[in-house]
Amino acid sequence: MNVNIQMLEQGNKNLQHIGDSKKKNLIHFYPNLSSNMGSKQSKEVESKQSKEVESKQRKEVELKQSKEVESSFTAPHLVAAIDFGTTYSGYAFSFRVDFDQDPSRIKAYNWIAGSQSLISHKAPSVILLKPDKNFDSFGYDAEDKYASLTELSEHEGWLYFKRFKMALHKNKRLGRSTLIKDINGIEMPAIAIFTMAIKFLKEHLMETLEKVADNCTEDLIQWVLTVPAIWDEGAKQFMMEAAEDVSIDFKHTMKSIEMVKFSV
Repeated sequence: MNVNIQMLEQGNKNLQHIGDSKKKNLIHFYPNLSSNMGSKQSKEVESKQSKEVESKQRKEVELKQSKEVESSFTAPHLVAAIDFGTTYSGYAFSFRVDFDQDPSRIKAYNWIAGSQSLISHKAPSVILLKPDKNFDSFGYDAEDKYASLTELSEHEGWLYFKRFKMALHKNKRLGRSTLIKDINGIEMPAIAIFTMAIKFLKEHLMETLEKVADNCTEDLIQWVLTVPAIWDEGAKQFMMEAAEDVSIDFKHTMKSIEMVKFSV
């Protein structure tokens, strides 16, 4: 019994020795076999890693493109700025596609005086109201019409406001009940006059946009309203309320409204 066990153990050792010898002989006769096997495994690992990197890069590109598409729906297509000044007012606008190519590509409207001899980027900050106190005209049109009414002595009852913006400066009691006077001393709520002026400029701007762009709606616009740097917070808030009374929808723009300061 013990002899048999010893013979089996010896037989296993011999078989193991033969296997090792054959392995050594294979390596002896094919020295590149081991290195080729390692090289193949290395290439497989490198290929797998390369595919993982490519997959990661592709996902990053897709995510970036997705964000760009999403941004194109949420970002404004153009910026429109209303400059409501003490003496002159106007507006300008810039489409996003133009800005991306050249930030200096800004469009402004050319106002023409009644005499047809003057062209300007701004119109006089003048408002003419009818005797029933409803809006009639703004800018050069208001100047020309009131001049004609005066020449014909038909201006009685008409309200003519100019340089009324300064009524907001240093007015500590400024509010929606604040009154301003026209050139003949007739009083009107300041908020009503400012709202009429901003409304006219906004509607005029939208009419201009319709001529140069298709399907340009207000929700695609980021609005900018200029205010003097010397104004206090009360005057700025007053202008904000006047702008909101114009029924411009600021909810879908990037910011409610930009109040841009400038020196006077």
